[in-house]
Amino acid sequence: MDIMPPDARRARITKINEEIARLVAERHALTESLTFPVVTLPVEITSQIFLHCLPDNPLDPTAFNPSVVLGLVCRQWRDVALSLPQLWSAWSLAVDGVVSDNLILHSLELWQSRSQNRSLTIRLYHQDGAGQDVTSADEHWWQLAGDSAKLILPTILPHHQRWEHVELNLPLTFLRTLADATPSEGLPCLTHLLLGSTQADWGGDDASENRPITFFANAPRLRSLHLVLEAQCQLPRLDHVHLPYAQLTSFTGTSFSAAECLTVLAEMTSLLDCVFHLGPRVRFHNLGSPILSPLKSLKLYTNGPHARAVIVLENLKLPSLDTLLIGHEELVVPNVLQALSDRSGHTLLHFSCHTLGSEELVECLQTMPLLTTLELLDYDQAGLSDVIRHLDYKLGDSDPQQLIPNLHSLTIECHRRERGQVEEFSYHAVLSMLRMMVGRVPTPLRRFRMVWTSSLLPRPPNEWETDGFRRLAEKGMDIYVGSPERSWL
Repeated sequence: MDIMPPDARRARITKINEEIARLVAERHALTESLTFPVVTLPVEITSQIFLHCLPDNPLDPTAFNPSVVLGLVCRQWRDVALSLPQLWSAWSLAVDGVVSDNLILHSLELWQSRSQNRSLTIRLYHQDGAGQDVTSADEHWWQLAGDSAKLILPTILPHHQRWEHVELNLPLTFLRTLADATPSEGLPCLTHLLLGSTQADWGGDDASENRPITFFANAPRLRSLHLVLEAQCQLPRLDHVHLPYAQLTSFTGTSFSAAECLTVLAEMTSLLDCVFHLGPRVRFHNLGSPILSPLKSLKLYTNGPHARAVIVLENLKLPSLDTLLIGHEELVVPNVLQALSDRSGHTLLHFSCHTLGSEELVECLQTMPLLTTLELLDYDQAGLSDVIRHLDYKLGDSDPQQLIPNLHSLTIECHRRERGQVEEFSYHAVLSMLRMMVGRVPTPLRRFRMVWTSSLLPRPPNEWETDGFRRLAEKGMDIYVGSPERSWL
């Protein structure tokens, strides 16, 4: 065998080492494919799996971010994730002073470019350094909002034609910067808009700072609007923002007074679904009396001792209403509901209430002969026991005008917050009431839910009570009794 020159031997050794490295890499890849066969799937199938990882609500803070998480698994998955604009079409940004402005701008540009031409879902909101929502007392964060707006808006505004779902829960000073940004082509994709305000002062006496904002006025597909007011920020503060109220079919108002509810309702002539979270501010003067012919669902949650749902109901005419929710209310409710029914001529099919007393509840139900769904919400153990006993008694009454004869679904959400010596909850009255309702002709109760939502829970049904629930289930009733996590039956 001829002895090769030293340079040739070195070159041969290099080639052998390269071949060894190639074979080792091939062996590693084959081993990985046996250990993780998912990485061998065709790109088309992997893409579909990734798309099914998208959460129903991409702005849900508890949902994981598939665009980031999936791309960290391996290089192949990262390439697939980068090729799917759907994974990059939704983002939520908290302005909290922790992340640098340069990093925020780079991230926004990156996500918007990767989303290509997909419609965008955007959420901008403010938090302090501890992760809490900013209040009107945080002067530093007002300034931070203004500074951030100057940086963020030029980055996101060029993509306004792709905005589909937008939430701007920011100080009014942020919206003021939109006064000069009115797109001639409008917002063609926008379907949902949330505007919030955490700052009461719009701009003082400076006329230049009180210019109207017409940025959202031309949004032909906008049907859903959510306005968030703060304790010191009243609805007139948002008069500067021109919104297409007349075309809306869904509206949510947070921290509204009764008068503000009626004011904004008068402008929404096409509304089908409406939710108000009534705040503690009291403004009962200049109440309007709008007639909302299309409105089918109205939910009035209450927050604070001065939040009055009945003030809203007393001044409305709702001929198409079939779904109503009333939050905690200290004023008399049955008379208001009867007057509303007489005035409107509607037929309620779904009714929900918070902590209505037993006698008041029965009086309300007597005004709803065609009711099919009933929800009793936020009852404590003592109040719930009283309501169930009273319903059981009334259902067994010999009155020829039977109570809620068409009811087929009953849901109860309750809690137990007392500690110490507390009487145990008895399911005897519940079973008695359900037996009465499952045997009715022609409409027996078909669905029953009793969910205990507090961390302090009552005892589960005993063996005899569990057997009673199972016998009802055998007769065709769908029954759930337990915590939100699991049934006790």
